[in-house]
Amino acid sequence: MRKLPFVFALIVFSVVTFIPDHTADAAQVYYRWAPGLRMSCTQVGGSINIVVSSRAVQYSNPDDSPAALYTSARLVNGTSVFTGGFMSIPNGVDTLTLSNYSTSVSGGYPLEYTFRYDTYIGITRIFRSEVVATCNGNASNIQMSLKNSIPGTEAFRRWQDNKTATCSLGTTTRRIQFNNLDVEYGNPLNDADYTRTEIDDDTQITGSGPNPVEFGSGSVSVGGVLYVTISPYPLDYRYTINTYDEDGAFIYRSVLRATCAGSSPAIVSVTDTVITDANRASVQSTLVLQGRPPAPHSTRAISVRATLTVSGSGAPIADLILLTTDTGLMTLSGQAPGTYRLYVKGTSTLAVKTIVTLVAGTNTITLPVLREGDANNDNTVNITDFSSLAAAFGSVAGGGTYNANADFNKDGVVNITDFSLLASSFGQSGAA
Repeated sequence: MRKLPFVFALIVFSVVTFIPDHTADAAQVYYRWAPGLRMSCTQVGGSINIVVSSRAVQYSNPDDSPAALYTSARLVNGTSVFTGGFMSIPNGVDTLTLSNYSTSVSGGYPLEYTFRYDTYIGITRIFRSEVVATCNGNASNIQMSLKNSIPGTEAFRRWQDNKTATCSLGTTTRRIQFNNLDVEYGNPLNDADYTRTEIDDDTQITGSGPNPVEFGSGSVSVGGVLYVTISPYPLDYRYTINTYDEDGAFIYRSVLRATCAGSSPAIVSVTDTVITDANRASVQSTLVLQGRPPAPHSTRAISVRATLTVSGSGAPIADLILLTTDTGLMTLSGQAPGTYRLYVKGTSTLAVKTIVTLVAGTNTITLPVLREGDANNDNTVNITDFSSLAAAFGSVAGGGTYNANADFNKDGVVNITDFSLLASSFGQSGAA
């Protein structure tokens, strides 16, 4: 049934109340990871060899406090395998470059590896910094997700409980009149975003975001809001705010729900949920790649850009560079259940997209073939790509004219096979 869009028919007032953020002083002392760590996994017999590279840490102890300490820990699949003792944080503010770290752990895939630093003032933990990556098979140069947090101050944007609503009958519509759409927020590290979706009788009708959560702690007041629909009674309207951390992981959900059987006061509720892994959705897709030998094979481990965009909105809530396994398996984790546009593009392929409805847990998605031939990564195969291939034709990996982006089947040689892949896509463009 056709739904009318969400209508703010009347906004009586809008007020932002700011409550000073008292976590800033604690956040001035930390020992944390710098962005950009990478991880590689290789299975050898009954163990997996792990190499963590591009390691650097940032520290801050401007007052040279002897009570500023840090500890380190390593976890495999959520279980601690190492915990270090207390170490002093150096004086000042600086960045340290660390050498690569190598280890071997027993077991098989999938493997989640976490490297954590906790900062203390005396015996009180005030800051946590951790990097995490998951290997579903042999893979190299995986980008590790970074998360910094202050204990007890996870970010959120949520509905306040001071809500009432009344349902009424228009000439051809049903109306829900809310007394307000007041929200409150907490964002001590200024690193969180939120999205909003509206659902009318189990059908998503609008979506917006991501938008930055306001910095610090406070509230936003909006009064006198009218929602109009042509849905018949009974009405079941839900307005959801999802909060995401700096890595795009889903961390908090707040749902405003109004139901009514007829023209009468609505039953209104607000449900808030701190998100755990059990509430999150992940996407897995074995990408169909052209010109590769059967899996598993190293040429199927490629870098792709994957984005998720809330249906009905513009900017993606997740925009990540992912590395597939040697079977071509792509995994995008930590998302909120809902309806999205999923976009995937390899560095030398045309992009593909599809609409996906994600539920909590693992969602297996089938995507169209990733067509090769886009040597300059502009999502079109044309004469420019042919010129790149021609300049590298006959070269091998390590040679002076070799161009990995023109080696479409990733076998280390630019030859007639790559020309055939380009020719089969010539004149085509990928999904926008």
